[in-house]
Amino acid sequence: MKDSSTVVGLDVHKNSIEIVTAETDGAMEVRHFGRIGGTMDALDRAVRKLVSKGSTLRFVYEAGPCGYEIYGHDD
Repeated sequence: MKDSSTVVGLDVHKNSIEIVTAETDGAMEVRHFGRIGGTMDALDRAVRKLVSKGSTLRFVYEAGPCGYEIYGHDD
């Protein structure tokens, strides 16, 4: 059985984060998950919702100054 995983893309801004997802066990169709606030609490809530779907999550974000806090964040 193949490992099912979800690629989670984060477009990070000062006051918001856009989230898109793509499942690896298919056509990798990109789906808009939503826009959340730019806080770590908002991100933690979104991640918990994604985790509840049961697949392994793999995160990517654009290189830029807004992503450093996320990279170092540990929930």
